[in-house]
Amino acid sequence: MSRLFSFLRRVPRPARRRVSRALGAGLPTPSVECLEPRQLLAVTPISAAEVELLLNRAAVATSSEDAIIAIVDRGGRILGVRVEEDVLLAYGSLVSADGIINAPAEEETLIFAIDGAVAKARTAAFFANGTADSRINPETLADPAGDMPTVGPLTSRTIRNISQSTITQREMQSNPNESDLTKRGPGFVAPVGIGGHFPPATAHAPQVDLFGIEHTNRDSIVHPGLNSIHETSDPSLTIIGGDDILLPGRFNTTYEPGHDIEAPESYGFTSRRMTDAQSRGIATLPGGIPLYRGFDVVGGIGVFFPGTVDADGAGPQQLGDATFEQGFVPGIKQSEAQRTNAPKVLEAEYIAYAAAGGAAFGGLGAKDKIGTITGTDLIVRAASPFVLPFGRIDLVGITLQIIGPTAGVSGVRTVISAGKKLGVGANTGANQVVDPGADFDPTTLGDNLIVRPGVEVPEGWLVKPAAGSDAETIILQAIETANATRAAIRLKVTNTTCGTTVPGARTRMVLAVADADGKILGLYRMHDSTIFSIDVAVAKARNTAYYADAAQLALNPGDQVDDDNDGMSDVPLGTAFSNRTFRFLAEPRFPQGVDGSKQGDFSILNDPGFKTDLLKSKNPNMAAGAVENLAGPVSASVFSLATTSVLGFDSFNPGRNFRQAANIANQNGIIFFPGSAPVYDSGVLVGGYGVSGDGVDQDDVVTFFGVAGFRPPDGTEADDHRVRRTRLPYQKFNRNPFA
Repeated sequence: MSRLFSFLRRVPRPARRRVSRALGAGLPTPSVECLEPRQLLAVTPISAAEVELLLNRAAVATSSEDAIIAIVDRGGRILGVRVEEDVLLAYGSLVSADGIINAPAEEETLIFAIDGAVAKARTAAFFANGTADSRINPETLADPAGDMPTVGPLTSRTIRNISQSTITQREMQSNPNESDLTKRGPGFVAPVGIGGHFPPATAHAPQVDLFGIEHTNRDSIVHPGLNSIHETSDPSLTIIGGDDILLPGRFNTTYEPGHDIEAPESYGFTSRRMTDAQSRGIATLPGGIPLYRGFDVVGGIGVFFPGTVDADGAGPQQLGDATFEQGFVPGIKQSEAQRTNAPKVLEAEYIAYAAAGGAAFGGLGAKDKIGTITGTDLIVRAASPFVLPFGRIDLVGITLQIIGPTAGVSGVRTVISAGKKLGVGANTGANQVVDPGADFDPTTLGDNLIVRPGVEVPEGWLVKPAAGSDAETIILQAIETANATRAAIRLKVTNTTCGTTVPGARTRMVLAVADADGKILGLYRMHDSTIFSIDVAVAKARNTAYYADAAQLALNPGDQVDDDNDGMSDVPLGTAFSNRTFRFLAEPRFPQGVDGSKQGDFSILNDPGFKTDLLKSKNPNMAAGAVENLAGPVSASVFSLATTSVLGFDSFNPGRNFRQAANIANQNGIIFFPGSAPVYDSGVLVGGYGVSGDGVDQDDVVTFFGVAGFRPPDGTEADDHRVRRTRLPYQKFNRNPFA
């Protein structure tokens, strides 16, 4: 801790003063050069021809013909989609109760299923990091990593490994575009399980970093309004439906020229085949693999098996959710590990791995790469221009899973062995429209694109605050801290020939400051910081600003902590909560990791419809069956009530900042992991601040130093209060964050 506070003394802090309550105006800030929007590094994005090659390689990688394959660039733009033959046939035979073909239902179900593959591809592209030259640093501050490349080859499997979210049967077996309220829901592409332990399913182990990550990155340029339902069907967006709001830019903000950030839209919206479709967030079933050109992340590939028939083969089922892929069968005591490593999940992982070219380094050799692929048509598909720079990543002393059901080389080889036993297949199915052209009509010929090239993601100032403002001060202080903080999930490449990697790279963060109304005053992306962090940092800033506002929180009793259910908040309104506090209250065990204890007050397990109802006050421990439906699926309306849990409300109401009714356009969901703080000026709440990047404890370190001079008044932070005699957490630091 002495090292920590020694660094704090070096962080420039504004003098105490009386200033405008608005964060947009303030006093002079530390002098840091070259913080203007900058030219992007010379990284060659994915070409359209490479997209076509990847789709063809994936289609023939195994003998099955019931997959959907999606390719995205690093920013999540959909570049190509292949729907294999059996899926096309099944989704073309969906019938309504009277036996008449229902074309709109077929289209809607197919789009929902495609979004499953897109979610996996985006997860890989959003969470992986990598840059060939860390010397090119827009902050011009000392980087202890020197000129070494850095990588973090995270996959959708890795994100499940480090999230351990509570995922219920009701959330997974649902579709956000359904009109039937017993079927409407988020449709998470995730294994059903209670989560809450790391290592997974280890009794009394604590929660890991990214709880609730599946809920994030579901925002749109068309905000769904208070009802959280997209109602705009006009492809040109000329007519906005229901209470939807067409935003001027993502997060309802204006960007620096050339630095716009695209929202992670549904495939239906991107193609304009179904403009009112909702995306499926972050996927945590394996099958999402990042694409690297050298050491630079350029995109991701996702493979998803949406199911084509019932388990007994009798006929069509509710298709497109993750039931089929994870082999989900309620009531038979499946473990979450069994669902995460079901045969179709491993096949999806292999197809993505093979299409992308395999992996190298980190103990892997030539036999672990996948060169040319020849399908049953005897056509040779060229080798992939990409390769995964494999390496060992440890978190709290535990090696993370990257490819395969075990960490390290053995996991990769398990997947390769399983995949090759399936044999190759035919190049069947059809590529789908990914760009409808200037007329926004995917059915017209001539201007439609079925594959398209990728683009790079802007960095530096995305939203530049007023010069000398408090928002600028906070972000500059944070940048200085981030450049000194050791990353959790970013490796230094010490030998570019052998691919030797070691820990010790510095963090790369996204930093956001919002005012009390959720307006973004400053948004900065450090070089090579993760893309998921853009949505997360913005939401964290908005969450903390809202929750520390006593007047706003008083309007929404359902957002307050009422663990004893006496109708009174257990914590004084206006207390400064961080997103670490929200996570602690949303976990399936309170205090975290303590088996046999009741779930937290914000947990979805408090909502009706799950088998936990049978357990009364006793926690289900590690039984995955506890999150299965008690009877039939309950109505989605159950998750929009004043009594609904915070986690349940966020799951079924994407784009909402708790139940806040004001400033609806300035909302993009709730985050349930650390890296945030409300912002105060002379003890008066003026906004919120969010940080996201290379590890949540690192996020807290950068938060703490960034908000120096703008902290809550003494005695008003969450850790000044207790619930169930347990002290709530506010911020937590690594033991030696600057090592």
